[in-house]
Parts: sequence; C-alpha cells; structure tokens
Amino acid sequence: MSLTIWMSSDMKEKISYNEEFSLMQVGSIQSVTLGNNINEAKNVLKKMGREDIIKQLHQ
Repeated sequence: MSLTIWMSSDMKEKISYNEEFSLMQVGSIQSVTLGNNINEAKNVLKKMGREDIIKQLHQ
C-alpha cells in the first residue's frame, strides 16, 4: 500500500511513498522514481526543475 505525501492543487500529479518516493501523473501507470528518502527525492525534483513541489514538501 502506498502513502500519498503530496498532491498538486489540480489533483493531476502526486508523490507517493512505498519503500521509495515516486512522482506520477494521476491516472497514468508511468512514474518517476525520486529516491529512497526525502532528501534524495528533493534532489531529483530539483534536477527536474520542480522547485514548485519542493517548496510544498515539509520535512
């Protein structure tokens, strides 16, 4: 079972955690693996240019 830790305001994207963090488009089977911990996830999001998500994540 995965835990949703972030969802976009339009509910089209989410970050889930199930032994690793993943960014996915809601309704899609494709996802981007972000890492095993929140710091790895933030680094991958930064490389993707998704500072908008990083600002919304609380540690």
